[in-house]
Parts: sequence; structure tokens; C-alpha cells
Amino acid sequence: MPQHHDPSITIARGLGIILVVLGHCYDPFSWYPIYSYHMAFFFVLSGFVFNPAHRAEARGYALRRARRLLAPYFLYNLLFAGLTWALAAGGGLWTDVAPFSLRALVYEPLTTGHQFPLYNGAWFLVTLFFVQLAALPLPRLLGGDSPARMLGATGLFALACVLTAQAFDLSPVATQIGKVGFGLFFYVCGSAARSWPGFEAVFTARGLGASVLCAVLLTCLGATVDYNLSAMSFHGNALLVFFTALNGSYLVLFLARHLAQSAKPASLLILLGENTVPIMCLHLLFFFLLNLGLIPASGSDPALLGNTLYCVNAPRLFPLYLAAGLFGPIGLTRAASALQAAVVRRLAGR
Repeated sequence: MPQHHDPSITIARGLGIILVVLGHCYDPFSWYPIYSYHMAFFFVLSGFVFNPAHRAEARGYALRRARRLLAPYFLYNLLFAGLTWALAAGGGLWTDVAPFSLRALVYEPLTTGHQFPLYNGAWFLVTLFFVQLAALPLPRLLGGDSPARMLGATGLFALACVLTAQAFDLSPVATQIGKVGFGLFFYVCGSAARSWPGFEAVFTARGLGASVLCAVLLTCLGATVDYNLSAMSFHGNALLVFFTALNGSYLVLFLARHLAQSAKPASLLILLGENTVPIMCLHLLFFFLLNLGLIPASGSDPALLGNTLYCVNAPRLFPLYLAAGLFGPIGLTRAASALQAAVVRRLAGR
């Protein structure tokens, strides 16, 4: 049974963050949209590495997850508050945003996660934290930790969240509750997969063939499977949302397990998998920095700088955006760490 230190899990995170960045610039897999599974996939991975023993020390676990997810999120939020203020003052961008308001610094991060345009991609970190907290008392609330019972209960709740989002315009608080309800089901799916004795047996050529066939059939039938979890926006059949999310997650996991056997791709993907938090928080910033050069050079309207998802000639240049969004954050965080270490050494030498 794979454990959390299995390199294929880190590689899977690397593939997942590629999908996140790619989904924000250009989707070359429009026949099976990235937005039909990529966020559910991260919940599955997080559930897979969850250790049930953490329930016995829930307070300590919650504090560790807060340091891992909330601390960097809110530190980056301060950075983007300053950037938004500077760009509003110096470039006339996003002048309608009050960056240092309580709403932008506390309320919106905890609800929609869409407080600053250059930071919109990081909403997942707060939702994941809430999902991890919600998973702790599940066995006590449901009267046992039977996988079937937990999958059934969380699956029904997730379906209710999707149907509610399809029927109503949700408030920011309800949007966050819906995201947590949706993510909790896939988190439990990952946790159940880890304890399932037959887990390894599904990663066969026959399993892959069945999964690909399902994806092709959905495409041929014209099924609508694209959804935007960040805004709880779901289109088409609600049950298909769950099928495509699980099927897409399986395909990425299968690929990760195969790539784990190849040294060169594995090392690159491990690098990305170990840096998912800064990439998720900073990739839109590097899209913006790239656009600062590409938009004037292409003769595009400078006002398009305000659209953080706009990409110049995306069908051709998306590899450039992808590289900037993936490796720019890694370079920036490493440079910041090196600078911090140099300052510490200098102060220690005095």
C-alpha cells in the first residue's frame, strides 16, 4: 500500500499543479476539460496521505495544517494587498479594490478567496484547510469510520451542494460551505483508497483502457463536464461532475505511477510537487509580469493587463505562460530564501 512518502504521490502533485497553471492559460485537452477534475484531484491526493491517527490529536494536527496552509496564504495575501495598492496608484489597475480593508484581508480570503486579481488562484488552500478540519470528526458524527458509510454520507452532501449551486446564487459564505462539502467527498475518496486492499489492482492496462474509453464516450456524446469549483459554478448533469472528477483523477494517478519509474521526468515533477503552495499562490503574478512585455509587443490593448487570465496568443504561447507560472514562483521563493539566509548570516557575524 503506497504511503505518503511514495514519490508517485509527489509526482502526482506535480502533475496536478501543471494542470492548475495550464487551466489558467490554455486548455489543450478541451475534449476532456482540465476543469472537470483537477481540483477534485488535489482533494483526493490530500485524503490519500491523511493519517487517521491525527484524529486522536486533532488540536495539534489543526495547528500544523494552519502553519502549512493558512500562514503562507495570509502572508502572500499581504504581499498582494501591497501589489494591488501599488498597481492601482501607479498603473490605474483595480482602482475599485480596497486592498487594506478588513474585507480583503480577512473576510474574502475565508469565503470566496477572490480578494485580489493576481491572487485568485490560491483560494484552494483555505478550502483545503477547512476540508481537513471537517474530516476529523466524521467517524464520531457518523457513528463509525466505515468507508462505505463515510463515502455515502459525504457523497450525498456533496451532491446536495452541487444541486444547490445549480439552483441558486450562493452568498460568499455559502460558496465556501459548498466548496468544502464538495471537496470533503473527494478527500474521503482518497482516504478510503489508501485503506482499500484492492487499490493496487485498479492500476492495470485494463483499468486504464476502461477509463480512457469512458472519457472518449463522454466526449463523443457531447457531455458537459466543465465546472468552476472556485465559484461553485456547475453545468450539465450533476452526477457527471463526480464521474469525470474521479475518472480524471484516476488517469492522472495512473500517469504519475508510470512516470515515477523514469528518473528524468520524475525529478522535474518532484520539484514541482514539492512547490505546489508557492506555485498556486504566485503563478498569476508571473502571467502578469509576462504580459507586461507581451501585450505592448503584440499591439494588444493595454487595458487587458487588468484581466489576469488574458494570455497573448494563448494557443501558441501557452508553453511560455506555463513555464513562467511554474518556475517563476520557484525561482522567486528560492531567491527570497537565499536573501533571508544571507541577512541572517550577516547579522550573526556582527
